[in-house]
Amino acid sequence: MASNILQAFERGDLTIGAEVDVIIKADESSGRVTRGHVREFLTRASYDPQGIKVRLMDYQVGGALRTRQYVYLPALEPALE
Repeated sequence: MASNILQAFERGDLTIGAEVDVIIKADESSGRVTRGHVREFLTRASYDPQGIKVRLMDYQVGGALRTRQYVYLPALEPALE
């Protein structure tokens, strides 16, 4: 598997359980990024230029900046004989 890092400004880019980088409201001035997994979507719109607002598994709330999606690449798997 290989990791792709995608911008998370569209709700379709995210799934429940996806690993995301978010900025929590209290950290907006410092720009500190928090990593977690999506518990639920709080933004109803399909697009948000500041990042889709999500609640993480640990109940923190923030705007998603990036998501890490894993893509299966068969060429990276060892050859089966």
